[in-house]
Amino acid sequence: MPPLYELRIYNIYPKDIKSFTELSIKWMHLRTAKSKLLGYWLSELGGINDAVHIWEYESLSDRARVRKELSADESWVTNYIAAVGPMWRRQENSLLTLKQGTHLNISNVTAGGVYELQTLPDGSRVGSLLPGTTLLAAFQTTFGQVHKEYFDCCIMLPWMMQSRNIRCSLEGVSGDVITRLMSPAPWSTLQ
Repeated sequence: MPPLYELRIYNIYPKDIKSFTELSIKWMHLRTAKSKLLGYWLSELGGINDAVHIWEYESLSDRARVRKELSADESWVTNYIAAVGPMWRRQENSLLTLKQGTHLNISNVTAGGVYELQTLPDGSRVGSLLPGTTLLAAFQTTFGQVHKEYFDCCIMLPWMMQSRNIRCSLEGVSGDVITRLMSPAPWSTLQ
């Protein structure tokens, strides 16, 4: 069975961004010890004050096991969740799978890049790769409310770009597209 991915987006109150970042740097190791973090980013454009992260699981049962272990981890709950929970203005999550015929492409990611997450209607043609960009994955939503108001099913495309001056191509993409420009959080596996 192929892995499942959970996209989580937390909107943080502007006054709490610094504290959220400091607490996450200090305590996120407790979370990453339980399951694989694909990447964690802080959104700069297209979703200001958003923390965007993608976690990998073997199955829904694996996700349930991780959630149960985290809720039983007193240090995680007391030192992190109790502190950052009030900083969250909104939380969203969605279950993703890799789009058929695609794979993760994270082995060649180099430090110092910025990231763009594109959300496209299912059936859209993926834009072309431009010099300096790397398509990390093509995800398809399978469950959740992330952008449900726009699409019944959508494709999520995280890109790594070597510079903020590079834009991923949306040429030939039809329908509504949601994009966000993101910087990797200090504790992200993808820098």
